[in-house]
Amino acid sequence: IVTMAVPPESFGNKVVSASTIVFLLEEKSMEDFLQEVIEPRLPADTHVEYIKFNGKHALMKKLVKSLRGFSGFQPNDTRYFIIVDRDQQDCQQLKSKLETLVRQSGLTTRAHRKPDWQAVTRIAIEELEAWYFGDWQAVCAVYPKLPNDIPHKSKFRNPDTIQGGTWEALQRLLSDNRCISGPLNKPELARLVGQKFSPSRCTSASFKTFWTAVEEAVT
Repeated sequence: IVTMAVPPESFGNKVVSASTIVFLLEEKSMEDFLQEVIEPRLPADTHVEYIKFNGKHALMKKLVKSLRGFSGFQPNDTRYFIIVDRDQQDCQQLKSKLETLVRQSGLTTRAHRKPDWQAVTRIAIEELEAWYFGDWQAVCAVYPKLPNDIPHKSKFRNPDTIQGGTWEALQRLLSDNRCISGPLNKPELARLVGQKFSPSRCTSASFKTFWTAVEEAVT
C-alpha cells in the first residue's frame, strides 16, 4: 500500500470519502500510467493498491475470488476499480460481463447509482494508448519530434475510434518520426506519458468516464 503525500485540494477542496482505492488491472502498463496520473492528485491520506493479472482473461477468471478476498480485510470505505481494454470485443457485452462478476463477488457496483458504491468497472476503448492520443500534448512533450497536429487528422480526431489498434498506430508514428528504433516499450511509455498527462486535457470519452469515477471516489 502506498501513502500519498499531496494536499487534499487536488480534487477541489471536497471531503474525502474513500480511505483506500484498489485498482484491478490486466497488465503492468496501466499500473505505471495510473501511478503517474492518479497518485500526485489524490488527497494525502488516501491509500492506493494495484492488483495486476496476466491479461484480461486471467482478470475476469479470477475477479470474483479476488474481490471477495480483498474486501474481507480492506476498510469498509474502500473503492475497487476494475479496468480492462476493450480490444475487439463488444463494449456492452464486456461491460455487462464485468458488472455480473462484481455482483457475484457481493460488492455494490456504481451502476446501481448508490452513493456508497464499492466497485466500478471501466473499459479503455480500445486500449490504454487511446488515452494517450486523447492528450497528444503529453505525448509530444515526451517525444518532441512528433507532429503536434495529429489530433486534427480525421483518423485520430476521436481517440476512442482509431482503427487498427491504438498501440500499433502509436508505434508507427513513433517509428516514422524516429522517436524509437525498436518495439514500443509499453511500461516505459506509460510512465513517461503519465508524467506529462493532464486529465483535463484528455479528449478520450472512455478516459473521461473513468476519471469521473475517480473524482467521485475521493470526494
